[in-house]
Amino acid sequence: MVVGQLLDVDVLAAFRMGPNFLRIRDRTNKVAFFTRTRDLKLALQRIIKKFDDLWGQVQAKKAEKPPIEE
Repeated sequence: MVVGQLLDVDVLAAFRMGPNFLRIRDRTNKVAFFTRTRDLKLALQRIIKKFDDLWGQVQAKKAEKPPIEE
């Protein structure tokens, strides 16, 4: 599983929703964030703006789901 290579990654950012991101969001302790832009600078600004919310989601996911096994 590709997600097994992302053990230190808590948030995955993407331009839009896709079946793989939804699967990762639902089956792992990773948080999916949809930037709705292909512009990297704007995407990073949106992540920064939502950081506190994303961090809360990460903490909730980690409490709810165990880490992925290597």
